[in-house]
Amino acid sequence: MRLLEHALTAAGYAEQHAVAREQTAVVLVRVGQYQQARAEYATARELLQRALAIEEAVYGPEHPEVAITLTNLGSVQRQLGELQEARVTLRRALAIKEAVYGSEAPEVGGMLINLLGIVQCQLGELEEARLTLRRARAINEVVHGPEHPEVAATLTNLGIVQRQLGELQEARVTLRRARAINEVVHGPEHPEVASALTNLGIVQRQLGELQEARVTQQRARDLRGRLRV
Repeated sequence: MRLLEHALTAAGYAEQHAVAREQTAVVLVRVGQYQQARAEYATARELLQRALAIEEAVYGPEHPEVAITLTNLGSVQRQLGELQEARVTLRRALAIKEAVYGSEAPEVGGMLINLLGIVQCQLGELEEARLTLRRARAINEVVHGPEHPEVAATLTNLGIVQRQLGELQEARVTLRRARAINEVVHGPEHPEVASALTNLGIVQRQLGELQEARVTQQRARDLRGRLRV
């Protein structure tokens, strides 16, 4: 904690005197990420906004470094429930990356697009979310390979959207794939497996597959109980 206070003091001094601006932005972003991990979301937002202002002044408003900080800021805004603001922030990050790398380039980032899809889903923009998450899945498969945790995370989100759209057969396939990847990557006793099972069980119940749903949901409950999640 003393190191954190020292970092913030040094960053404040540098901001006041307009020195070491690139390094100051890096410090603010890293401390903001640390505060986000500690669920100090309001503090994280303020730090990331300060870093963003420095980066825009140093690099210009359309620089990839700006897009990275915007992505972090959008994540925090989502966790604060500021969904409209998060959507604007993440769309701006995406536009910058597409302008720099091209819309089909893997450098655009599956994580960014996945996050935007989650926000769209939470806003009830389900058709847009489905398209966004499909794009995120495709990029993650190119960048990481088809059996990567990032692919599984995107598949879980996509399956939730498909379920909400009433595309139950598609959702079942998507969520089964997410579960299978997570079991291979993490092992059968992992929170991501529990998440995929929970959502799969809901879909099976809605499809009228009551016995399968009962087994799936019981496994999810047992797993969450062991993991206490």
